[in-house]
Amino acid sequence: AQTATTIVYSLTIANPMDGWEGFYIQVNFPGADGTVLELTTETQIVPDTYPTNECSGDSCYGTLV
Repeated sequence: AQTATTIVYSLTIANPMDGWEGFYIQVNFPGADGTVLELTTETQIVPDTYPTNECSGDSCYGTLV
């Protein structure tokens, strides 16, 4: 049976002091006949920055090893 109930969850992930941290959120809802609806987010990585400055053009030349 459907309900008009709305549930809101909030999660704050602090940036780690060193390096990066990855996470995702998984939620399970009971379904009909003992089934389960499982929903997950995409993997998130914090902080969403790189350890180098941005570069473009010829100044960003690299070597594929």
